[in-house]
Amino acid sequence: MRAAVILPLLGALWVGPRLEEEPTAAVGKAAAESCADCHAVIHDEWRGTRHASAFTDPVYQSALRGLEAPERCHGCHAPVPVLARFGRPPRVRSEDLHHGITCASCHETRRGIAGPFGAATPAHASEAHPAFTEKGSVHLCSSCHDLRIGPVLPLGRDFRDAELAERGKSCVGCHMPSVRRSIAADPRTGAPTGPERRGRSHALRGPSEPEFAASAFKLVARPDGDRVELAVGNRAGHRVPGLETRSFRFEIVQRSSDGAEIARDAVTFDAENPLRAAETRKFRFPKSSRAVRVEIVGSHVHGNAAPMIFQRVEQAFDDR
Repeated sequence: MRAAVILPLLGALWVGPRLEEEPTAAVGKAAAESCADCHAVIHDEWRGTRHASAFTDPVYQSALRGLEAPERCHGCHAPVPVLARFGRPPRVRSEDLHHGITCASCHETRRGIAGPFGAATPAHASEAHPAFTEKGSVHLCSSCHDLRIGPVLPLGRDFRDAELAERGKSCVGCHMPSVRRSIAADPRTGAPTGPERRGRSHALRGPSEPEFAASAFKLVARPDGDRVELAVGNRAGHRVPGLETRSFRFEIVQRSSDGAEIARDAVTFDAENPLRAAETRKFRFPKSSRAVRVEIVGSHVHGNAAPMIFQRVEQAFDDR
């Protein structure tokens, strides 16, 4: 099926067409280190992500112990090339599970390496693939991020239901910042090869990064008679949190003119009480007559880790 035909299908269906045959035993065995020879910068970005540690992550390994069939999760945490079963949960590879989600997991096909450009190179066969367009990337990500197995929540479904693609949004638009650079380098000299192109950083951004977590919320507090109203808006492309093992807590602290704390209230979003995509929820708390301003403190918890404060917002009560 040609790319010109596939692309409109991707825009209409959440499950992409079956683009590949089932992988042979040879497909998917390439470890990320082999890609690093020519793509060292991208490899270094990937190495620090949760994709790289998807299988070895302690939170994942701990979550497996509570599941009846933990092997059902391995296909997304150590997958063979996702494009082999595009739009369906990938299968687990037979070796090197500790590499997690590798370069091959997203980019390898029977015909070579798929990407946004299809640039010719003597290193491997290349093809431009619609899964690496802005719109197509949503369907690539949904292969794993549209499931509900154990602690995983269907984020891809949230994105589609909110009709964010129609507004020009995408998974990579938030999680993989745009960069301009040569995508490869000579393995002998390290000199860039090929033209500079507009591509994506592989240092996947997530809620463990304070600035990124803060960008997912719009926080507004205002007085309303004898109450303080806190509005929490979801700017992410899906519900928050996205895993049962995550939670977000917002404390609203009322302070006097000298900065002393007068009252403290809190709301928590977790798997049982998520904030839906594009939702704004309002909460009302008793207002102290001595309070002149409020401080909103946002914190994120993942697994058994200590809370990470990612946002502090101060608002005076006369700021309407």
